[in-house]
Amino acid sequence: GEITAAIRLDGLVSIWKRAEQSLYPDDEGSSTSTNTSTSNGSAPRKVKAHAQFSISNATGTTMMLLPPQSTGYSKHGIILMVGNLDGSISFHCT
Repeated sequence: GEITAAIRLDGLVSIWKRAEQSLYPDDEGSSTSTNTSTSNGSAPRKVKAHAQFSISNATGTTMMLLPPQSTGYSKHGIILMVGNLDGSISFHCT
């Protein structure tokens, strides 16, 4: 699947998960398109975050996702490295 993460300047971290999408849709009007807007021009649908949490000391400008393969600990899920206001880096897991 796909994982997307974002951090706001106030330290709010949001993580979205999505099932794997096919690279090529079956046909032009296929519903497997990755575009979030509908074909009839209506507003795009809103996707809720899978996880949200706030980091009080975060700068809001620096974040890195670490996959379980690089850490060796798959039981912890997704691990984030976040830059803090005092220059340190904190680790958070979902």
